[in-house]
Amino acid sequence: AARFAPALKRLILHGADRSNRFAEIDGGELVITTYALLLRDIGELKQHRFSLVILDEAQYIKNERARTAKAVRELQSRQWLAMSGTPMQNHLGELWAVIDAVCPGLLGDSKSFSQVYRGPIERRQDEQRRQLLERRTAPFVLRRTKEQVAKDLPPKTTTIQRVELVGAQRTLYETIRA
Repeated sequence: AARFAPALKRLILHGADRSNRFAEIDGGELVITTYALLLRDIGELKQHRFSLVILDEAQYIKNERARTAKAVRELQSRQWLAMSGTPMQNHLGELWAVIDAVCPGLLGDSKSFSQVYRGPIERRQDEQRRQLLERRTAPFVLRRTKEQVAKDLPPKTTTIQRVELVGAQRTLYETIRA
């Protein structure tokens, strides 16, 4: 934000004194916090209406029953965006949880989603249901493959630097290692 939008009023809610900055939330154009602090501060944050909530590393909300996912759903916003570099890995319920956080109701409730999509696709490999789900979510999901991303990125640079532990660091390391 400092580099690409330096005029943007940024408010970072982090650290032990962050509650002293809650009064600045409505005046901030960009409010940044962590999922861990969202859990602690949800009582305050849910009292504000945001124009846009961006959930970076959205895999943190892929379990609909997790406290983090529940806290996210308490936030008020006109628009939502979820981003993740981590694929949905275990089951379609993860996809439902992330999409339901940013587009509530798009895929129905969790139970009906399991009956209509998850069960048929995961248990019976129902290709028609998989295609229906893909068509339903396609307008809301931008998915890039590794090959697409690789074109945007410079070549990987690896730097190996050996550091020798000395004194108290070495003693601590050896104690833990042993």
